[in-house]
Amino acid sequence: LPHLPCLDPESLGLRGLVAASLGDDAGAEEAMDGLEQLTDPYLWGLHLLHAAGIAAALQRGDAAMDLLRRAFAAGLSFGVELHALPMLQPLVGRSDFADLLRPRG
Repeated sequence: LPHLPCLDPESLGLRGLVAASLGDDAGAEEAMDGLEQLTDPYLWGLHLLHAAGIAAALQRGDAAMDLLRRAFAAGLSFGVELHALPMLQPLVGRSDFADLLRPRG
């Protein structure tokens, strides 16, 4: 994918997912790096969630799990929809993924 500056986490995340699905690992990694470099405190970890989705698409489960943990630490809200996000489906079946998304009481 051509290099275009982008600061919107959802657009940048989508670019990374498309790149990963096309086998463009370099483009996917560029998007993931761009997401990790976003510093707006009002993103509440959304940028790291999208980076985790790209890592999962690249079959980098450990990196995706680390990014998800960082997303929660940055303020990402837990919601039942996280279990069903298509970009996180490569993580389904991992015990650490199930444990991370398990509701706490």
